[in-house]
Amino acid sequence: MTFVVTLYRVTGASDTLGNVPSNEKIAFNSSKNTSIENAFLYADGLQIKNQEGLGDNSSPGQELGNQQALGSTEKLYVLKGFITKVNGTSDNGLNAFVDILQKWDDEAKQTNTWAEGRFGIDIGYLEKFDVIPTRAGGDFKGLIWLNLDLTSNLSTKVPRLEFEIRLRRSRGDGS
Repeated sequence: MTFVVTLYRVTGASDTLGNVPSNEKIAFNSSKNTSIENAFLYADGLQIKNQEGLGDNSSPGQELGNQQALGSTEKLYVLKGFITKVNGTSDNGLNAFVDILQKWDDEAKQTNTWAEGRFGIDIGYLEKFDVIPTRAGGDFKGLIWLNLDLTSNLSTKVPRLEFEIRLRRSRGDGS
């Protein structure tokens, strides 16, 4: 069974996963054909980390003591995986997935249209953790691209480029 995870970037005001151009989304694990440009996630390649906030209590003599739990303050998404056929389909040294990831890493992470983040994620087997960028009504949300780490692994039979992508779930309060 294949578990497909789709990461995408919205640019226009009405963009959704269904209508973003192909150069604005990557479906990881969608094929196992390593002879073409492809991207895979490791089996343990998706981490979702909740961050709990702690605040100092200004009244340490009170019942709550010195620190107080403030609830969940952020959710961090970490995708780990690798890209095969790094030289591209034509062995020309160009890989479309590397180009897309580098473009996303270089360009604006937020815009006036998408102040809560330009990225969404569709986790086919864990829908509860999908993030669909929203910019209307009272439910503003999106993922903000934090960083991209790339490592060339030449010790495998076929050279591959390993990656780690970090995205942070926005506040969602529209401010």
